[in-house]
Amino acid sequence: MTTMTAFALSLLFTVAVEAKCYRFQNGGGIGVCVKGDGFPEQRKAEAICTKVKGASCGEVNAISSSCAGNCFDENGGKHNSLNGY
Repeated sequence: MTTMTAFALSLLFTVAVEAKCYRFQNGGGIGVCVKGDGFPEQRKAEAICTKVKGASCGEVNAISSSCAGNCFDENGGKHNSLNGY
């Protein structure tokens, strides 16, 4: 593995560890932010998306530390933006 590849992978891993806002393959632009960034938290976010949409949102396809637009918090509350996750 080259040094550049290792550096790129470390940046990717760092972003994934700190991220807590999720968007989904079939979510229709819905973003869900929850506290924590493990697999259980991703499943919780997916369940919130599915409940809001009324159908399965599919797998996570984007992760970040904030959400703008059609955002929901871990209680299912709607927001125009969420930061600090």
